[in-house]
Amino acid sequence: MALDGAFLRHIRRELEENAREARVEKIYQPNKEEMVLLLRTYTDHFKLLISARANSARIHFTRFVPENPPQPPAGRTSYRCGTAGIGACAAPCF
Repeated sequence: MALDGAFLRHIRRELEENAREARVEKIYQPNKEEMVLLLRTYTDHFKLLISARANSARIHFTRFVPENPPQPPAGRTSYRCGTAGIGACAAPCF
């Protein structure tokens, strides 16, 4: 299924209905093309899968969380260093 305007409108509506006031609690990145965001509201929590694969790009809520790799990707470490305090980053920040 192509990600055209009508399909994106439905995705936007679903995100607005379910996760409008949600905050990102954790970010899982099982591989370089997928991310799973753990979203938390006052009453519930959701897992949002975002995939940027060329043959199967998608975004949807899921119950499944793929296993993380033992070492985080380099971009993830840089993001963590940029958002955390200076003393909180154990990895070298470039």
